Order: sequence, then C-alpha cells, then structure tokens
Amino acid sequence: MLGSRKVATALEMMFAIRLRRDVTYSTIASTLSRLHRKSLIERTTLPGPGGTMYLYSPGRDEDVKVKIVESSLERLIRAFGPETYGMIYRKLLVAKFATVLSDDSES
Repeated sequence: MLGSRKVATALEMMFAIRLRRDVTYSTIASTLSRLHRKSLIERTTLPGPGGTMYLYSPGRDEDVKVKIVESSLERLIRAFGPETYGMIYRKLLVAKFATVLSDDSES
C-alpha cells in the first residue's frame, strides 16, 4: 500500500485502507510506528499546527527483504533451537545445487 503512494501520513493511509476494510486511525498509526521501529519503513518528522506529524515512506527494497529474512530466521531458531541452522543450510545447498544443474542443462 505504501509503496504505491511513495509517502503518506497515517491519516492518508487510514483513508486508503478504509476503502477495503474498516480500520481505526490508532491501528494504522501504531502499525506504522512498529514498522518504523523495525526499520521496515522510513519516517520523516514534520512540525504541524496540531503538533508533530509523521510522513511515512517505504524502506529500500533490498534492506526490507534482508530484515524480513533475518527476523524470520531468528524466530525459527528461537522456536526450534540451534539445529535449525543445519537444516536451513542443507536446504539452501540443495536449492543452489538444483539451480546450478538447471543452468548447466540449459547451456
């Protein structure tokens, strides 16, 4: 949603999302704040007549992907223990090997 708008306030996001579902301003504002705290989106502070206003924008795509993967891996390891590293590593090796074989067969 934010990616298509480039920049938006929480209020603007709320009105855009309300076209599809019923949400409150506080839900949108707290979600945007959490995403910012996790560095998944960027936030610019603007002074306004009623106080501080935040302008949100998408994070850089590669950074977001890396953070999502890192966060997912951390949750998996907390949930299933350190042996998860080995299982993930083996899956990645198999996937890489399959890709190399596929590339070689196309040549």
